[in-house]
Amino acid sequence: MYIITYTKFISAAAVAIILMCLVFCSQTDSTAMKTSDAWVLIIISSLYKKQECRSFPEYILPVNNKPDRVKINACSMAIIESSCPFNGYPDICYTMYVPEK
Repeated sequence: MYIITYTKFISAAAVAIILMCLVFCSQTDSTAMKTSDAWVLIIISSLYKKQECRSFPEYILPVNNKPDRVKINACSMAIIESSCPFNGYPDICYTMYVPEK
């Protein structure tokens, strides 16, 4: 019984951290985001999904230098909303590597 409560608390805490990061990171006018902030969003989203699905891709999704904020946020939300098993990243995550025209 305590394990279930603890697991729900950890899941709720992870979602709260992700949402705080999304709000904090979206407060500037620039579309570019710091690389460290992008790493945090991707890693926290992935770890949340790993806990939920009990599976994880064989690699951490690399983040390029000064990634687009919208693309990182979309990737983070897509990871959280993806179905189990979590064996790969959603396709939208790979759009961060497509340069803007």
